[in-house]
Amino acid sequence: MAVRVEQESRESQGPWSPEWLGEPSVPGRASGPGDPGGPAGPGGSGESVGFGAAARALGLNTREFELAVQLGEVRTVTTGLGRRVACEELRRVTAAEGFPEALIARLRVVGTAESAELLGITQGRLTRLARGGFFAPVRFYVNRYRAVVWLYLASDLTEFAVRQPELLSGRTPPGLSAALAAGEDWRAAKWRSRRIGQLLAQTEDPWERAAVLASVLGSVELASAVADPYERAHLRELRPALVRMRPDAGAVRDVIDKVVTADDPREIRRYRAALASSLDDARRARSAPRPDAGPEPALGDRTPVPGRPRSLWQKLIGTMRHGAAQPCGAHHGAAHHGAAHHGPAHHGGAHHGGAHHGGAHHGPAHHGGAHHGGAQPSSAAPSAGRSGRNNPSCTTDTRSRPARS
Repeated sequence: MAVRVEQESRESQGPWSPEWLGEPSVPGRASGPGDPGGPAGPGGSGESVGFGAAARALGLNTREFELAVQLGEVRTVTTGLGRRVACEELRRVTAAEGFPEALIARLRVVGTAESAELLGITQGRLTRLARGGFFAPVRFYVNRYRAVVWLYLASDLTEFAVRQPELLSGRTPPGLSAALAAGEDWRAAKWRSRRIGQLLAQTEDPWERAAVLASVLGSVELASAVADPYERAHLRELRPALVRMRPDAGAVRDVIDKVVTADDPREIRRYRAALASSLDDARRARSAPRPDAGPEPALGDRTPVPGRPRSLWQKLIGTMRHGAAQPCGAHHGAAHHGAAHHGPAHHGGAHHGGAHHGGAHHGPAHHGGAHHGGAQPSSAAPSAGRSGRNNPSCTTDTRSRPARS
């Protein structure tokens, strides 16, 4: 009976509701090329689900769903739990003509061999056309030989074949041949341009948009383009990842960094100009966060952190301060030929013996040997030193260190 009631409840809620998908309802704002920053859906309900539930509802695997979001086929919403998919968006996608076959066809990704077969040309010609920038890669990966393998949308290739069929046969145009002979390769730049456009479509925040543009600039170029170190730090904090990278991808990290970083001077100039314009908008909206520039507290005003061990320097400073306020003044250092060196402050007394054998430097006021102006006889030094060592009010505990005879 309980199962029947639950089934009737799900049916009454309708498909693609959070309850129907087994997720809590979360309000959000839309983010995507079709409606950046607008309401979560035409119905205005604002209900959304996570990416996993949305992928299962659309019949897509993780990689297909990720590509659908990047291409704007599935729009996302920004919520307190991160980016999600509005339930109304799921209704829109599933109600489209030809779903799901048409959606899967638009998400089809092919490599070089399959791309050449699709266009009816050789793999060499396809690579030359890709290097010339006639179509943009949609993805890439690094193989076991640390070589970049480019992937293309099948729909992009068919559109190119319809748009420029003359390039599929005959001789390669002289201009393209000269550019390729000079070493030009626009595949990485075309992929970066496409990826930056996807990320810009997902946010309307001016600082986040500036961070997207800064993500393709190297550290040297970024420092030259953004002089303020606090603004650079804020951009790095907001900078999105252009590709997902596994934590153990150390062997191919350098190869991926070369792909995601602009290196052609013309491309760098374009991104720097776009970043400068975006930064102007961001600064008008709000300033980059800066740390509190309050005055440095004095050494004695610093509050120790509970549970944190004091450093050796703090211990020495604390011992000196504590010892200077004690009446005995008998701080014992290392023995110097049987003589004890007492604290540096002298209350009207004199240094007896300096560094002599058997002499001692006496502190402020020694019990049994206080200095009042004149110099004490040298015979008083040994008794004063012994009195200081055996005085129970001294800050230095000498019970574990017996006096040397």
